[in-house]
Amino acid sequence: MDNGNRIYRFCEVKLPGSEKLHPYRSDRFELSVGDVVTVPVGATNDPVTGTVVSVRCCLQSDSPCPPGEERQVIRPGPAVMPAVTDLLPSPPQAEQKPAPTGPSVTPGRQAPASGSKPKRHPILLGIALAFLLYIFVGGCQAVINDGKPAGTPKYTPRPSYTPRPTPRPTPTPTKHPVPSYHVGTVGPTGDPYHADDYVHPDDFYYEYWDDFTDYEDAEDYWDEHH
Repeated sequence: MDNGNRIYRFCEVKLPGSEKLHPYRSDRFELSVGDVVTVPVGATNDPVTGTVVSVRCCLQSDSPCPPGEERQVIRPGPAVMPAVTDLLPSPPQAEQKPAPTGPSVTPGRQAPASGSKPKRHPILLGIALAFLLYIFVGGCQAVINDGKPAGTPKYTPRPSYTPRPTPRPTPTPTKHPVPSYHVGTVGPTGDPYHADDYVHPDDFYYEYWDDFTDYEDAEDYWDEHH
C-alpha cells in the first residue's frame, strides 16, 4: 500500500500541568478516551503519564505531525517511577585482597603439623554415646509399651455395661364383684348382662368381652343400660 493512502491512528494526550494537547501515534494499542498512557516527553523522551482525550484515524496527508516526526505511545498505563536506590550513586567497591594460598593460622594457636592427627576429647565422645544410647533404649521401651512413656502401667479398659430395662408388669384391671345371677337371667331392668351393676365400662367389657365386637360396642351397651 502506498504511504500516502496508509491510515494512521493518532490520539491526543493531555499531560499533567499543561492545557495543550499533544498528538501521539497509537497504532500498536487499542485506546479509548479516558485511558491512562505513558508517552515520551522532551528532548530526552522521558516517560510521563497522560490521559487520552481523543482518538482518530487519518491519512498521512492529514497527519497532525510532519512525516518522520511522530512520536509513539510507549504503553498503556502510568509511567513506572524508578526506585530511589536506582537514583543514588553506587558506593565505591572496596579493593579485594587476594586470599592467602597457605594454611590459615589462628592467632594464639599453632597450626597442626602435616600428618599429625587431631586430638579427640574422650569426655565429649562419652557424653554423645550415652545420649544416643538413652534415645535408643527409650525408643525400644516406647515400642514395647505401645508408644506410651516408659514406666506407664498397662491398662485394659473394661467393656461398658448397659443395664437391661426392667419389664413392667401389665396392670390387671380391677374387677368388681359379679352379682349372684348370671347371664341369661333377666335383671330388674330387663338387661340380661346386668350393666347397671358395673361402675365403669372397663369392668363391664372385661367381664363380657367375648359377647361384644369390640370395646366401643360394650361401652355403648353399658351407657344405654346403666
